[in-house]
Amino acid sequence: MEMIAEVALKNQAGQYAEVGGAHITSASSVFEATKHTFQLYVDDTGENIALKAPNDQFLYAEQGGGTWIRPERSQIGGYETFKLLRQSDSTNSLFALQCFSGHYVSMPSNTKVTSTTEIGEDERFYIVLVSNATVLLDLRAEYASLKTQNAQLETEKQQIASAQQALEGANESLQTLVGQLQSDINAQQQANQAVLSELQDLKDSTHTKAQVLEAVAQAVEIVTEAQGEAPDVDVLLQKIQAEQEQRILVLEIQHQANSASAAASQYADDAQEAAAAAALFAAAARQSATTATASEPSSQAAIAAEMAADQAQTAATTAQEQATLADTAKDAARQHTAAALTALGQTDLAAGAEPASGVDLSDEDIANARTATDAAMAEQTNAQAAAQSAEENRATAASAAETAAGYAAQAGQTYDNWNAISTLFGITDAASTIGEPNTGAEPDEPETETEPDGLAATDNWSAVATLFGLEDTTSSDSEAQTAATMEVASS
Repeated sequence: MEMIAEVALKNQAGQYAEVGGAHITSASSVFEATKHTFQLYVDDTGENIALKAPNDQFLYAEQGGGTWIRPERSQIGGYETFKLLRQSDSTNSLFALQCFSGHYVSMPSNTKVTSTTEIGEDERFYIVLVSNATVLLDLRAEYASLKTQNAQLETEKQQIASAQQALEGANESLQTLVGQLQSDINAQQQANQAVLSELQDLKDSTHTKAQVLEAVAQAVEIVTEAQGEAPDVDVLLQKIQAEQEQRILVLEIQHQANSASAAASQYADDAQEAAAAAALFAAAARQSATTATASEPSSQAAIAAEMAADQAQTAATTAQEQATLADTAKDAARQHTAAALTALGQTDLAAGAEPASGVDLSDEDIANARTATDAAMAEQTNAQAAAQSAEENRATAASAAETAAGYAAQAGQTYDNWNAISTLFGITDAASTIGEPNTGAEPDEPETETEPDGLAATDNWSAVATLFGLEDTTSSDSEAQTAATMEVASS
């Protein structure tokens, strides 16, 4: 304990406690410090105190209580310890002291201090503060009151702890129940898996209603054995039908997506082939135009051949552009097809591939697959249109190449005809007169010794007559031959 203040004990009659030999008495109403001052000791709880009398001895309850209060102890023990009890009055300054035995210190007027079993007027007295430090006494008393409240709170805390333990016990019971329910769920899932295993064949092939009912009946027996009750057969049939319908829809979408991708690829290949062919025709047309120009510059045939070559080149360029569009459509179709298959749980583009097993497809998955498939089919249409346009331009290039070749042949034929005529009539520089108009000049008279014989002349005439479509090319009549020759020369 710790000494916290110097106090005086005063009963309600106004008399102070003092040392009277071996006893504590109350007789004087006039305070004298040397006679009436006690040292107050308080423990850590603020509930228990000890009092040291002016004779430097601690007060103690003889026999622990029930008899005299004496000032004769040098140390604090159980009998020297009193419990401080605040008593209610108008000033809130009355106290009672409880002895070790439970008796209460009693300080009647003009007699010795003793202890009794009940608290009355003599058992309530004032503890008068002598030194300033004694303000701690009230704080200690307040602390004692707080300790009482704390004890009540501790009791409530224990009650809460007990309730919490009860809740924890209930929680453990709940966890046990959850575990049991989970076991039941697992058993149910195993039973359902057995049902699905029995009905798997129904999803992969066509069965009659009787076969379906037989398989369902077998599945019902399995489920009944697992969970003790039979499932609704109609519900199972509806589930089977829904799964079959979904599977058919998935296969249909998958087939359409793969077909669109494959068709777009084929159209792109066709467009590339058409573009390549158009390029070859354009090159041939350009070669024909070059030949025509070399054979007969600035002639109508050469100009027409150049125009045909330009037309072929334009067609070839357009065909290549359409082939590029077809390739773009092909790539887009493949991307949309891949998106559709991904939505259906597939990762490859294999045509006719089965849907991934164990994939639970939602309505949103199927809708996404349908949207992607529609987009792939649209790209297929784009590729088809581009391929058709490329083929049309290939045909245009082919026609233009043929036209250019015709004009080139016409220019070359004119050159060959002029060579034949110049040779027949002895024109020595035939090449220098290609394309020049015929002036009608007579050829030089050939010398007699160098004149070709009749057979050779007839052969030349036959060649020219055939070239210009003259009749009677085999006649030996000199007049007819001469007239024909003059006609050719004048023309």
